[in-house]
Amino acid sequence: MALAYEVATLRNAMLDAITTRAGNAALLRIYDGTRPATGGTATTLLAELTCGTPFAAGASAGVLTLGAITQDASANATGTATWFRIVKADGTTHVLDGNVGTSGSDLNLTTTSIVATQPVSELHDYRRKSVMATYDELLTIATTASGAGLKNKIRVAAVVACDTIRAEAVNTPNHANRIIWAARTLDNPGAAAEKLTWAVLAKNRLATAAQITGADDATVQTAVASAIDLIAQG
Repeated sequence: MALAYEVATLRNAMLDAITTRAGNAALLRIYDGTRPATGGTATTLLAELTCGTPFAAGASAGVLTLGAITQDASANATGTATWFRIVKADGTTHVLDGNVGTSGSDLNLTTTSIVATQPVSELHDYRRKSVMATYDELLTIATTASGAGLKNKIRVAAVVACDTIRAEAVNTPNHANRIIWAARTLDNPGAAAEKLTWAVLAKNRLATAAQITGADDATVQTAVASAIDLIAQG
């Protein structure tokens, strides 16, 4: 049985799930430094604002626009805002993380410079866009220089996977085909990476383009490992 879905409807439903999880009076925390893995240990807290009730109106056209946000009357610390985290009103339950900038980010501020004890309220564009990469974005990653970093990681991950396959038990499912694939990959890692790139993009299509291209080594290695058996078939 083949399943079909309408992309905009699916995106809106996924975004509305964020509103449900956030609940009323969720907390928007703004941080400096390097954004950690989703839900990971936070860096320096610069400011904390309170989201509205409800958190957002219903998503439309793949965009979730938040309701009124109450300012932080006195910023916690001085620094440059680089990322944010939303948690439920209990202060601990994670909802989502995102990037901060002055344009084109998940959270856009009038300025990313935050000063301790000063109010933080100048949110000129606060929208959580679709969590799914578009097909155009996936094609761009696969075929242009914007995806070069990811493709290079996939190439290395493929070679590392060959060593894992060489050492695996002979009764590992699909072992014979995996050994053949590993030999071919070591002979031409670039060609193997090209095929794997498409498989990795397809499997991770529900992520944003930024999440896909910004994936760390461990994440790419896991994605490659899960895609090998799709390709190693006789």
